[in-house]
Amino acid sequence: RLAHITPHALVIGGGIAGMTAALGLSEAGVSVTLVERSSKLGGLAGMHPIDGETAAVVEQRIASVGGRPNIQTLTNVQVTNVSGPVGGYQVALSNGLIVEAGVIIVATGGQINSRFQIPDSRFKNIAFVLCDMTPEKRAACLHSCCLTTCRQAAELKRRNADSQVTVFFRELYTAGGAYNELVWEAQRQGVNFVRYPSGHSPQLVEGEIVALDELTGREVRVPCDQLITAEAIRPHDDAAQLAALLRLPIDANGFLADARVRLRPSDRIERGIYVCGAAHYPCDAQRATFEAYSAAARAAQHIRRKQAVSWASPAVVDAARCNGCGDCVKVCPFMAVTLVERQGDAATGRRGSREMPPLAVIDELICTGCGNCVSVCPVKAAQVATSYDEQIEAQVRAAMGLKRQGDPVPYLVFACEWSGYSAAEIAGASGLAYPASTRIIRLNCTGRLQPGLVLKALEEGAAGVLILGCAPGVCHYEQGNERCAAMFEQANALARLVGLDHKLKLEWVPPDDGARFVQVVDDFIGRVMG
Repeated sequence: RLAHITPHALVIGGGIAGMTAALGLSEAGVSVTLVERSSKLGGLAGMHPIDGETAAVVEQRIASVGGRPNIQTLTNVQVTNVSGPVGGYQVALSNGLIVEAGVIIVATGGQINSRFQIPDSRFKNIAFVLCDMTPEKRAACLHSCCLTTCRQAAELKRRNADSQVTVFFRELYTAGGAYNELVWEAQRQGVNFVRYPSGHSPQLVEGEIVALDELTGREVRVPCDQLITAEAIRPHDDAAQLAALLRLPIDANGFLADARVRLRPSDRIERGIYVCGAAHYPCDAQRATFEAYSAAARAAQHIRRKQAVSWASPAVVDAARCNGCGDCVKVCPFMAVTLVERQGDAATGRRGSREMPPLAVIDELICTGCGNCVSVCPVKAAQVATSYDEQIEAQVRAAMGLKRQGDPVPYLVFACEWSGYSAAEIAGASGLAYPASTRIIRLNCTGRLQPGLVLKALEEGAAGVLILGCAPGVCHYEQGNERCAAMFEQANALARLVGLDHKLKLEWVPPDDGARFVQVVDDFIGRVMG
């Protein structure tokens, strides 16, 4: 399967990241349409530069973009719809235009929390208060407030050496390396740092910040004309809507996430959609610039391919069976499934109707054939072209039929090709011995399994069924192993009703550990034999 790639790029967002990405593509000879929601370029850094250096970068980028003939800039414009296949996206804009693009770079940035005030150099006594970093908050910390605070505090002192700038903090996260210099620079400029005890946040009392200095044990009173409660940049309110249009995942904080791809190249093609800057994660101008150039380089490389080709065996949907429940849409790790209105049946003359359930449609270029959609389909409308249920059942029967008279009853192993099956191959190549009664069936992903297939193996006479998958957190299909674990609980519960649950087992095996594979198989067979 292949698709032609349109030699044009769309960049969404006109901040530092968006302008840098557009310039990078322009230098590579790619024409660009740059879309910005506000009335002018610059983004968050343009409206609220945290220091003079950032302001200069913004002005330089704006001038450079305006001087490039192959960059079309559209302001006061937003994306309203995205359609078309990989490499041939048709993007509808709020001004009525349709942009055809082979690649899309998302650089929409973020927004400042409503409680976050931009420092004003007219004030003489300014206090920054960073959050009380508790263990509960640490897991969700975006590590951006501390860096921004240090930059702004130092900038205020540079603008007005007579001002009194104080930073009240519980913990300072600077990400190490060069960012540590931000703290030292702020101190050299004369910024005061006060660490308060956990659970005792500073209070504003009659024009003064009152806090306990943990290092000295003394109460500190600092005059305050402007109080800044520093909080992280957060996603735009419509970030989730844009992510849905582009079929991009979002993380726990609402930012657009990168798809974690660990497949072989032929099984996963570049979609030509990239995220950079604060749309991806809160970051400073330096980091946004780096990500923008990286996205531009990948986008230019994608366009130079001219065609997008996928060799993976995709899943298919039987339209006659599909009931439009949408379960397959929810579990697809690469968002290759969408629900569409039925168009009717040309053979029978039956027309589509809004009363008819929607139809699940799979984008064959994006689908990797993992089979997760198959495992959740309640009516068996979804199947992977190379591993139908009937084909797997035939492999089970063939594995059981390999037993010769007098041989022990075979044990069946369903193994993920990325972990359990790889470990089995390494065990064989290393000359490690395991019981000859073991029969292995390779799967793209253990998330493909259904309780019926597992129990079918017992019905066909397997002495036991062992499932080997990737460890949690390292699944090539995002959460396929987690769905396998849920499936296994269902199968195990049914087997328990008839006293056969001891014949089922689920294990996570590293792909490069043949000895671990042998140990797991030996332990399982020993447990079944009792």
